[in-house]
Amino acid sequence: MTKDIIVTIVAYLVTVVSFLVWIFIRKPEHIPLTKATAFAICLRSVPLFLVLFLVCRSFNITVVFGLALLAAIGFLTLGAFGYGGLPGLALFYVVQQWILGWPDRALLVNAVSLESNQTTGGPDPLIGHSARTTTPLRPMGKVAVNGKELDALCEFGFLEQDQEVEIVGKRGYTLIVTPKDGET
Repeated sequence: MTKDIIVTIVAYLVTVVSFLVWIFIRKPEHIPLTKATAFAICLRSVPLFLVLFLVCRSFNITVVFGLALLAAIGFLTLGAFGYGGLPGLALFYVVQQWILGWPDRALLVNAVSLESNQTTGGPDPLIGHSARTTTPLRPMGKVAVNGKELDALCEFGFLEQDQEVEIVGKRGYTLIVTPKDGET
């Protein structure tokens, strides 16, 4: 059991380090490069490896065998030996987005906000303005600005619904916000 715990921890660390290196070197526009992002990735990865450990224990197999089995399933579903690659890509996409916190959710689901949030090339006139959260920001959600509901990303931590925030930036179609002074 001690060996399984060590293997699970090592696999967890390799995964977290891989994601952090990818984020901080590639610098995707829709993922903020902050300590909060790194912390969130660490926390979101824990359940995956906890489930792996518990499933391996319940089937009475080692974690090494469980990881090898997952790798084989991923290899086969990604298109090895002529099988279709869509199921494997979907699985890996879901795992990636779970760990990253679904950062491009708004781009996939909410096409209306794409039209209302487009920038014109100059400095965004919304930066520096106040807004009010209309949904919880964990870290993404919606804020109301000038009577419009727009996608927003909380730069630090999570915010509850109906909190006043300040718009400090914009990445793509998403406003970057921080809590107003005195708000938590």
